[in-house]
Amino acid sequence: MSGQWRSLAAADLDGDGDLDIVSGNLGLNNKYKASPKEPIKLFAKDLDDNGSIDPLIAYYIADQTGERHLYPAIDRQQFAGQVPAIKKKYEQHAAYSKEKIEDILKGQKEGMLELVCEETRTCWLENKGNGKFEMHALPTEAQLAPVNSIICTDVDGDQKTDIIMAGNEYQAEVMTGMYDASYGLLLKGDGKGTFRAISPLQSGLIIDGDVKDMKIINTASKERLLLVAVNNDKMKVFKLKKG
Repeated sequence: MSGQWRSLAAADLDGDGDLDIVSGNLGLNNKYKASPKEPIKLFAKDLDDNGSIDPLIAYYIADQTGERHLYPAIDRQQFAGQVPAIKKKYEQHAAYSKEKIEDILKGQKEGMLELVCEETRTCWLENKGNGKFEMHALPTEAQLAPVNSIICTDVDGDQKTDIIMAGNEYQAEVMTGMYDASYGLLLKGDGKGTFRAISPLQSGLIIDGDVKDMKIINTASKERLLLVAVNNDKMKVFKLKKG
């Protein structure tokens, strides 16, 4: 499994005494659909010899016949912003739109970095021992936006580990738009590795914005506070139940 993890947290999620991993990812609320059979690929090379690396993302989509092929994820204008010669190679947008990634990069593969992503879901990885992990996708509510920060803690004092996560991504390129569907999420754990999404109305966790990090602190009065760092905004603070 190859994923592009945005955040990681370690905790014993299933009560067996070892550390499991929660892995924050891009989620499923986006145009990219990744799998081992049809992964997202990132190609990177200085294509126009100007001293800077030109990245090109590609993913599988269907052509006019229904067959699925690897096509670039950016249009001709965006690509030409990196490599101006593309305008000469493809004078019309229509011609560029029909080209598979293998055609666009023909003759350029030597020395090219190629990275693969087979999974975009936010998951937890069960520690099976001997360095082996089994992946479990978290509930649908955890897949609505990129997850930038994860905290594993007992939120309600039942001695079972819960998961708090938050994210979004406001710095995406214009054609994609902002990833802003998350208002934070509490996943209630049963102590055996199963997690249930709690609604914001019930949890009281409502975080609007581009969240970059979260931390729990204990105050002198023994309060547990969740601090949430939101990009270009004030820090938000939530009071948790005492552990």
